[in-house]
Amino acid sequence: MPRPRPAAPRDGVASRSRSTFASTPTFVSSIVAGEGGGKTRFSLTMPKPLVIVSVDPNTRAVVEKAIAEGFVDAADLTVHHLKMPAIAFLSDKDDVKEEAEASWAAFIEILRPLVDGNPDAVKSVSLDTATEFDMMNVLQAFGKSDQITPEARRNQMGPVNTRWKGVVRALSDAGVNVALLHRAREKWETKTQRGTRGAEEVRDKMTGPWDFERIGFKDTGFITSAEIQLKFDPDREGATRLSDRFGLRISRSTIRPAVIGKEWWGRQQAEDGTRIHAATFPWLAVQLYPATTIEEWR
Repeated sequence: MPRPRPAAPRDGVASRSRSTFASTPTFVSSIVAGEGGGKTRFSLTMPKPLVIVSVDPNTRAVVEKAIAEGFVDAADLTVHHLKMPAIAFLSDKDDVKEEAEASWAAFIEILRPLVDGNPDAVKSVSLDTATEFDMMNVLQAFGKSDQITPEARRNQMGPVNTRWKGVVRALSDAGVNVALLHRAREKWETKTQRGTRGAEEVRDKMTGPWDFERIGFKDTGFITSAEIQLKFDPDREGATRLSDRFGLRISRSTIRPAVIGKEWWGRQQAEDGTRIHAATFPWLAVQLYPATTIEEWR
């Protein structure tokens, strides 16, 4: 949920007034993209200092490349890499549970300082990916997810889901921006088809450019203020630069519903004259909070 960051002057220097807010607001977003869609690079554009907690094997390479290119300063980042249970090599669900519990405990300890006063004045947190952290939460409760009995699922999934929601809400309450990076899957729709056997329901794959959806916690919409889709289109018509092939679409927003369904590609010009890539956090933020400026979100 959007929360103004408490005004806290640092080193005895008074904070300046920004836009119509006492300080720049913060919000929780769900970022959804397929493979190569730019999720991790998007998160690197969040306000600094930035903490990235990752179980995605590709995160390290993307971050290192961005640092080498000068896209981001290593001094502004703290990156933690955690391990998902090696389910393929663990035959017993208790072994899976034990590994997941250890990783989940490490995950909580990484985040604990942020919710206990945030002594390092971290401005943003990215969970890469929230799809896998949600699964880790399930595994640390049950072990192998394919071995969960229907009775256990009915009786225990409530507390498991509450634990995940509690993590996200605690970060939001701490006044930091949170990006939940989600993997994506194809989107399908059910249609009624009439044939020789009468009316039958069939499942059809949707083929629109933005017809993909989040993989992960089904109630993510209740703990985020916006859901964003990112896309890389290598065949985009009229694209002359690599940046022109990356796009951003706002698929849901409780902050500013007027921008739902809008999309942008390549470089854009903000109202303050700043030119910036559309598939970045500052561009998203000024669409949700039009009274703010790009500079406030760096």
